[in-house]
Amino acid sequence: PTVPLTMKSHGFGGVHGVRYALPGGGTLLDDVSFRVGTGDHVALVGANGTGKTTLLRLLVGELQPMAGSVAIDGRALLLPQLVGDDGRTVRELMVSLSPAPRRCSCSTSRPTTSTSSRRRRSKERSSSMGAR
Repeated sequence: PTVPLTMKSHGFGGVHGVRYALPGGGTLLDDVSFRVGTGDHVALVGANGTGKTTLLRLLVGELQPMAGSVAIDGRALLLPQLVGDDGRTVRELMVSLSPAPRRCSCSTSRPTTSTSSRRRRSKERSSSMGAR
């Protein structure tokens, strides 16, 4: 199937007639063709297991197509979904590396010094006004 994308006369690259089968023999991509122009923004959307990551791995050269060609004018990079040997996602890795949230040691149930001072001053003003 051909993926419709914006075409430009000069381009970043694309794929033509790409075919890729899984090691077990099931065809994942068959006759995939598209071109992405310089500066184009493209979304690769699909259900789990339909070949999105495999297509990206073909684009960056991690995998070789069984048929067809991949052409990139420049350099393409891919941030893997799973990082490390423990199978964590990128999000899980970033959360694990972020600093712990700061905790306030003060209790919100009792007034702070500034609140107590304001209440005291307000009472003093009320008292002095009533004395006049």
